[in-house]
Amino acid sequence: MADYVQVRFETCSSSLRQINHDFRLSKVSYLRDNMFHNKYKNSYMKYDSNIVKQKVKKSYNEYNKIFRENHKKKHGNYRNLTKGKQSDFLSGIITLSPSINDKLENKVLTKTQLEKYFRQAIKNIQLEIKKAVGEDIELFYSVIHYDEKTPHMHFDLQIIQVKDKVFL
Repeated sequence: MADYVQVRFETCSSSLRQINHDFRLSKVSYLRDNMFHNKYKNSYMKYDSNIVKQKVKKSYNEYNKIFRENHKKKHGNYRNLTKGKQSDFLSGIITLSPSINDKLENKVLTKTQLEKYFRQAIKNIQLEIKKAVGEDIELFYSVIHYDEKTPHMHFDLQIIQVKDKVFL
């Protein structure tokens, strides 16, 4: 079987719900306990879920304030509009082919090496986004899950230059 890496960006109706999933603050029913890599604990890269949640809530408020101001400028009136629980965070996931399980089990790849590759992938993604949109983007948090079918990384990025732009 060929090895592959897939990076995709996700939309979610609530960043807080995504954080609950990523940090395992809510119960997940489909966890696996029979895979070799399940012996590893999920790796939260030294992030505190409470601080992450506080920053997301602050981002909701800032995003909605800018959205209302832009609506008033564009339409000449003010209504108490919100864009729900949107924020300036970009959620993504890096998934790997199932062959990664054999590589970990047969010690062709170590947990340390895998985590290093995930961190490098995030840096590459940040560079590609900067090239594409011309804005700096920083890592907000990353979590490596070892408790599902294959190890994978959830991450959130935040654009740090476009603080005053909201797309209507």
